Amino acid sequence: SRFISPDQLPIQLLTTLMKQYPEYWISDLFEIHAEDGTSYYITLENSLQKKVLKSVDANSWTTFKTEKKED
Repeated sequence: SRFISPDQLPIQLLTTLMKQYPEYWISDLFEIHAEDGTSYYITLENSLQKKVLKSVDANSWTTFKTEKKED
């Protein structure tokens, strides 16, 4: 695994993020290489919550974890 910058994501994954989560910023992003392929995990935040998404393939994301932020 390694940390990467958003511009290293496959373009379709980055485009999907920008369309589905425009009110969030990226606080963490890494890729994992395994025998079955490469996966990406990204942490998105806004003022109310933090979401961790996992890439399903090179085109889409699934929610791995969601937490509400404390006041």
